[in-house]
Amino acid sequence: MHEGGPAMKVSAWRRWRRGSPLLPFLLLAGLATEAQAQVECTTANSDGSYTVPGDWALKPSGLASGASFRLLFVTSTTRNADTAGIATYNTFVQDRAKAGHSAISDSCGDLFKVVGSSGAVHAYDNTATTGTGMPIYWLNGAKAADNYGDFYDGSWDSISARDESGNSLSSVNRVWTGSSDSGARTAGFLGRANQHISYGLLSQNRPLFFGATDRSNTYPFYGLSPVFTVGPSGPPTVTLSLSGTSTTVEGSPTSINVNLSSAVASSCRVKVGARRADGTLWTTIAVIPAGAKSGRATVTHNDDDIWHRGGYYDMPVWVASQTEGCRYNIGAGSGESDTTYSIRVKDNDQISVSFSGPANVDSEEFSRNQPTTVIFSPDPGRDNLPVLNFRVSGTATEGEDYAFASTVTRNGDVYTSSGTNNLGQRVIDLDFIDDDVDEGTETIILTLEPGADYVVAGEENQRTLEILDDEAPTTIYTLSLEASPLSADEGDPNRDRLVTFAITPAPTISHIVNFTACFTGTASRNVDYQIADISNSVTHIVLNSSDITGQPGCRRVTVYPGASSGSFKVRVSRDGDFEADETVAITLKPSSSTDWTDTPGAFAVSATAGSVELVIVNDDDDPSLPAIFFDPRYRSRAENVGTVNWEIFSSRDLVSALTVTYRLSGTATCGTDYTITGADCTAGTGAFTFPANTTARTPVLFPITVIDDDISDNGETIIVTLTDTRTDGYGLPPGFIKTFTLTLYDDTGSAAISVSGTPRVGAPMTINWDSDDPDGNGSGDPFYFWQFRATSSDRWNDYEARQRGCGQRATTCRPTHSEGNPTVGGYFRGLVSYTDGNGLGTTVYSNNAIGPFTAAGPGIVLPATDVTLREGRTASYNLKLATDPGAGATVRVSITSGDTGAVTVNDTQSGVNGTQNYLDFSGGSGGSWNTHQAVTVRGVQDADTTNEADVLTHAVSVQAGSSAPYTGLADVTLNVDVTDDDTLPPPTTPVVSIGVSPSSMTEGETATFTLTASPAPTQNITVVINMTEGVRFTGVARLTRFIDTSGTRSFTVAMYDDNRNEASGPVTATVGTGTGYVP
Repeated sequence: MHEGGPAMKVSAWRRWRRGSPLLPFLLLAGLATEAQAQVECTTANSDGSYTVPGDWALKPSGLASGASFRLLFVTSTTRNADTAGIATYNTFVQDRAKAGHSAISDSCGDLFKVVGSSGAVHAYDNTATTGTGMPIYWLNGAKAADNYGDFYDGSWDSISARDESGNSLSSVNRVWTGSSDSGARTAGFLGRANQHISYGLLSQNRPLFFGATDRSNTYPFYGLSPVFTVGPSGPPTVTLSLSGTSTTVEGSPTSINVNLSSAVASSCRVKVGARRADGTLWTTIAVIPAGAKSGRATVTHNDDDIWHRGGYYDMPVWVASQTEGCRYNIGAGSGESDTTYSIRVKDNDQISVSFSGPANVDSEEFSRNQPTTVIFSPDPGRDNLPVLNFRVSGTATEGEDYAFASTVTRNGDVYTSSGTNNLGQRVIDLDFIDDDVDEGTETIILTLEPGADYVVAGEENQRTLEILDDEAPTTIYTLSLEASPLSADEGDPNRDRLVTFAITPAPTISHIVNFTACFTGTASRNVDYQIADISNSVTHIVLNSSDITGQPGCRRVTVYPGASSGSFKVRVSRDGDFEADETVAITLKPSSSTDWTDTPGAFAVSATAGSVELVIVNDDDDPSLPAIFFDPRYRSRAENVGTVNWEIFSSRDLVSALTVTYRLSGTATCGTDYTITGADCTAGTGAFTFPANTTARTPVLFPITVIDDDISDNGETIIVTLTDTRTDGYGLPPGFIKTFTLTLYDDTGSAAISVSGTPRVGAPMTINWDSDDPDGNGSGDPFYFWQFRATSSDRWNDYEARQRGCGQRATTCRPTHSEGNPTVGGYFRGLVSYTDGNGLGTTVYSNNAIGPFTAAGPGIVLPATDVTLREGRTASYNLKLATDPGAGATVRVSITSGDTGAVTVNDTQSGVNGTQNYLDFSGGSGGSWNTHQAVTVRGVQDADTTNEADVLTHAVSVQAGSSAPYTGLADVTLNVDVTDDDTLPPPTTPVVSIGVSPSSMTEGETATFTLTASPAPTQNITVVINMTEGVRFTGVARLTRFIDTSGTRSFTVAMYDDNRNEASGPVTATVGTGTGYVP
């Protein structure tokens, strides 16, 4: 067997050929196992062979593990040799192989090849039998050849042929090969046209070539297997190997390869065990598929809090037991006591060290012990403490001002402490030494150094001990620090905090004095806050703009001569991170570089005001918590409404009940004007509980009961604001509505409306305003809506009305229909939404409904709404016939304006002389009756400032053929609203108008136009006259004439006499825009 390489899949017996004499026996005895297993040729070894078990039914006797061989058979069926190409003959022997012996699976049968040659391939190439090769055996029989050379030497070692089922063949004569003895193709290769085909005669031990015969004859073929390699016998051995690196990290999975020494016949489940650092046992299952040699088990070391010296733990892994599905021997490393395999687990529980408690400050007078405590986190245990390293600096001198205890040793610049206290913590023990030198306060700075088994934590890596001189100075100058307020909300726009220095008394020195300000705390500088606006005058106490080298987080504070104060700001950053409140601790310390040689006194840090701590209050909510919010819509209600059910939501599903709190405000009084369940009216607060199993973003009713009284208190408000403490199990993030306002109004009634018209396709329906609201109709425009329902049991629906052409804000509607919106049996009603005179939002429904809605009758289909346009501009609308007038009929729709001074109808037939105002529609299949045609109307430009309304009348007549439905139809009207574009002129600006006499004439005559200015101008004005739609009669497009202080001016225009026969037309003169007047 090829260790480590791919394996042949082995599966249980699965197939018996129809008619096999062994079938009755098997049905009685039960299916065979292992010894009668099939092989699966799914994955080849690196040399291209396929591994079979040592006890495989077709393995030739005497072959040891690792030996290779091939199997040969003669097909039990025959065929001719008249097809070109080798593929046909390969398929033939493969089909026989798959239908043959039960130990040959389909995947292996598909790899058999015909021992034959075609015009494109030799037999030795087709079967890959070049080179030395290996023995070839008859399938379930004797050896045919020792190797490939022996196979192609003209005769075989045995001619006791076997068929694909391993059955012995008593006599085999001719076998198709198309080949010579050497396996090369002959002139009679398989499938060659007009040629006799070569064959072998096995009975004469001339297996590959004996002669040639007609290709239409039917003979069998030889089939040759792929290369098989014998695997070991008996159960496989399980071994372990790691997939990937040999290390992992606590809490992370790693994959273990569970390897077998040979492939298994059926699926295996192997239990793998591992002992974790906390003593717990981890077990898992590796599944090894049938025919495979390996599977994977996932081993995970839990993320514990146990610290390991050296930073790792070697976790033993072993094969625990066999569970099911196969037999195997457990090899080395089996069982926990014999394990030889381990995974190195990297410990993520890094020990960190930091100083504990305040720095020691004491007088040298008492010469007492000064222990400084260092704590380890997490606690490694009293008996597992690492040795502590530290460095020493400061103004005090070792041996003169202080001395270390015997538990402290020195190696160059690094000190080591092995001292402990009764809590199992390291301590650095030293004694102050009393002397007679007047030297002021001296410092001993202890700085922690990283060790092999720990790291140094954050900014708590340094302690400064102060030795107070007992030879008192004459004057002590004290530096203090102050900030107010001591907290800042991230979301507060005024979140800068001013920090001030002060020194008392003001020092009378001729040089600068330095202190140190160290910034610590849980907040990160330049992330959670910045230092800004530092006072930088030499007359102030100044904070340096950069950290002191070797002292991260600490800056120098410089006291300039004569300075008594200074300041800087802590500027809090706004972020979107949910986090705990953070702190900024600022601590003053004496500086070791201060030169006090000519200072009349000593400098010190205030004992009570030497540090401040600012709290940065987080304003971000936990994103994992549900966000609670109200319906964002503004609401107003009448005082007699009773109970208002507001809607409150959760952004996430709630498995358990959740109580949220709120605050009450507004001008209405809780308990007098309204009540809310759960509200404490005295405290102005309340609580509301969501029920368990509330679905995300599903409204939950928040009821408010409004108390109706007789007091005139119109416009009172109820304001409810959600509150939280960030520990209540929910959040109120930005962007969600946490406050709603309910406005209450006194209400004495509402307006009344009704609907009228014919509920038929194309027929007009109107919403009528029948009576006003007793509280006033308000100053805003009402909103009109149509609603529809198909049956009396259906709900009224805006959308269904819009689907039938009746949209919002339309007082008049001409309904339409389509296949998707049936027209029979439905009803329409109207509603109006407005704000009454008290400011109360009001919705009223029509006191009637009209129906049933029916299909269109004969007539014309006009727009559902009025046509609107601006003065001097055009607008178009479409119309068509409602029904087919019939084949051969032509129906004309004539359009007439009711007020041509307000609206004119444009020429509807541009290709016809004259101005037409009609449209023709043809009937029948392919007619234009169902096709919209456009009508364009123009708002007449005038000088007044009044909006105008016109009614277009549509008369229907039959122009050709006959159509009884369209004979005698009533006229249909359409409203046109014209918006004026003029503004009222100031009283002193003349308004100019124009008139004409006579109003009609023939070509060659003269018309007199008169301009009138009101009031008369105080000086001459020049007026522009535009001659539109009449240039072909006058030849003039634009004129200018002046009006003097009399206020009038007349002029004449002659009409062309062009001797052409043409349609009559208008000549329109309008006053154009100019200076000193308005049209």
